[in-house]
Amino acid sequence: MKKIMLAMILVVIVHISFADSLEQNWPKAGWLWYNKPTKTHLKRQPKEPVLRQVDTMSATAQMRRIRKATKEALDAAILYPTEEHTIEYLRLQKFLTDHASDFTNTWQKTLIDHPELDYEVSHPMQSVGRQVVLSEKSEKEKLAIHQLAKHFGLFFFYRGDNKLDQALAPSIESFAKTNGIALIPVVVDKHPLSSLPHTRIDRGQSKRLGVSYFPALILVNPKTGEHKALSYGFIAQDQLSERFLQVSTNFKRDW
Repeated sequence: MKKIMLAMILVVIVHISFADSLEQNWPKAGWLWYNKPTKTHLKRQPKEPVLRQVDTMSATAQMRRIRKATKEALDAAILYPTEEHTIEYLRLQKFLTDHASDFTNTWQKTLIDHPELDYEVSHPMQSVGRQVVLSEKSEKEKLAIHQLAKHFGLFFFYRGDNKLDQALAPSIESFAKTNGIALIPVVVDKHPLSSLPHTRIDRGQSKRLGVSYFPALILVNPKTGEHKALSYGFIAQDQLSERFLQVSTNFKRDW
C-alpha cells in the first residue's frame, strides 16, 4: 500500500512539474483568449492590511485609500476570479457598508437628541405635513403682498420688441390685478405693447432706479421714492409671490 501511495505522489509531482514547465514555455496570448493567469499574477505579496495602514491617516485620506483599495480589489476579483480575490473585495466592501449603516443609525439618534438640527421639524417632507406648511407659507405671501401694495407701486420695465418680455407681460398684469397692486408698465425700447395700454415711455426712470437688465420688476414708493428690486428676467407667478415675502422680510430665513 505504501509503495502504491508513493507512486501516486510521484505521478502527481511529475504531472505538476510538467504542467508548470509547459505553462512557462507556452506562447503568451492576449487576454481575449481567456487564458488563465499564471501563478505569478495570482500570488499576493505579503503586505500590511489596508485597514490597519489607514489608522494614522486623516478621515478624508482614510476614505480615499479604502475606496481605492476596494476598487482595486473588485477589479482584481473580476480579472482574476479566485476565492482569495473575492474574499478581499467582500471584506473591504463589508467594512464600508457596516460603517455606512452605523452612520445612518447615529444620524437618526443625533436628530432625536438634538431636534434643533433636524430640518424636517419645521419643514416636514411627508405629504400631509408638507401641505400644511405650504398653506401657511401661501398665507404669509398674501399678507406680504397686501402690506407692500399699500405703499408701493410695481414698475414693470420691459422691451416691447423682445419675445421673452412679451410672454411675461400678461402674467405680470394678471398678478397685479389679482393682488390689487398698482402696475406701472414702462417700455425701454419705444415699442409699447398693445396689451399694456397704460405703458409709459422710459424717460430716464430706469436709469434713476439703477435698472439695466430687462425685464425688471421694481417696487417704488411714490411718496418717499424708496424702491426695492423684485426680480430681473422671466419669473413665474408663484415665484413672484415668494419674492414679495422675501423682500418684505429682507430675505430673512423663514425658520
